[in-house]
Amino acid sequence: MSVRSIHPSASLFALVLLGVGLALPSCTETPPPGETYVYVIDEVRILARAEVIDGVSVVDGFDIDGFDGAAPGGNCRSQEQDDYVAPDGRRGIDNQLAGGGLASVVRLLAMQEEDSSALFEGLVQGAVTAGTLLVLMKFDDVSSFENDDDVTLTLLAGQPFNVGVGTDGRLLAGQSFDIRPDTEPVVIHTAIRDGVLLADGVNLQLIGSILDVSFEIPISLGHLRVEFNPNGTVTGVLGGALPWNTLADVIPRIGGAGQFATLGRAILRGIADVMNFETGECDRLSASMRVHGVPAFIYADSAPVVTDAGTP
Repeated sequence: MSVRSIHPSASLFALVLLGVGLALPSCTETPPPGETYVYVIDEVRILARAEVIDGVSVVDGFDIDGFDGAAPGGNCRSQEQDDYVAPDGRRGIDNQLAGGGLASVVRLLAMQEEDSSALFEGLVQGAVTAGTLLVLMKFDDVSSFENDDDVTLTLLAGQPFNVGVGTDGRLLAGQSFDIRPDTEPVVIHTAIRDGVLLADGVNLQLIGSILDVSFEIPISLGHLRVEFNPNGTVTGVLGGALPWNTLADVIPRIGGAGQFATLGRAILRGIADVMNFETGECDRLSASMRVHGVPAFIYADSAPVVTDAGTP
């Protein structure tokens, strides 16, 4: 039996291939996990006024029904009103609270002669600075604040407490929060594109109180846009549908004009623009809110995972 010899150059080539193979990472190797960042929403402003620019009504928000104009099959009287245009040019923006109907209702119920829609616009913010409405945004597995294909957003309700507030009327950064045990977190898997995170399916409960008046406003068909700022804060817009009957219960008590509650309910019901196709009723109003957030912490024993805050 003859033995074939291996050419020296072939041996050298095999060693080179082996070295290259050792240097390259395995295709099945899992990339390291990203970081976790937590923010508390320190400012919420309901966008209840549209700005007319060159004859076009402009207000930020989202197209929550998927149509530029009235959704087919609906019978809401207010659907005859045209949709708005967003500042970035997006059309079909649904924000019925930006119509004149809200200002009229608040002016009536608050028994004020001037345009008092600011009363309602500041309702939610008053609960934030009072420490009764605390919404935390937790971003998990963040590898980049510019572009990241796999980010998990969790929205949590903080336990009310005597929060620290700065001279600008916003919550101070770096505070720690317990999570309310009576609320369910909203978990959404999404991505960051060019520094902007978009999330759909945001069904959130806004629970708080202001001036000794408790409120619970559920948001359905929700959308959230978040932008990560170089200074470590976040800004964005939250939009969705709010039940008109919930607003009708809250506004008269805030304005101290309960005798007008029946008329106020009729007006709010008339301007509802989101139809429940299961019941056939127009039971919600489209709305949007501008939000701002600062870094925060969640107590480790208050959440399933340890979280931290940071600066992008």
